[in-house]
Amino acid sequence: MRHRIAPKMRHRITPKCVTGLHQKCVTELHQNASQDCIKNASQDCIKNASQNYTKMRHRITPKCVTGLHHNASQDYTIMRYRIASKMCHRIVREIGCL
Repeated sequence: MRHRIAPKMRHRITPKCVTGLHQKCVTELHQNASQDCIKNASQDCIKNASQNYTKMRHRITPKCVTGLHHNASQDYTIMRYRIASKMCHRIVREIGCL
């Protein structure tokens, strides 16, 4: 495997983060874009990412939001994944991972 990982995919934090958010929220987001659901999943996202990627904790924010956009765009409307991205971003900032 001599291929270098593309710059925007270099930090391997997004998959767990996005997968957790997707699994917990896809139904609620489709039905009513539940803010509580987004908030809870975002917190789980940060907790899981922090535990699994402690050394790269400060890099969670941009990849979480970017990954959410790419992985969820086919499942959520623009408005819904924007809400989730903002919530995720805000929670990461509040926890102090930047």
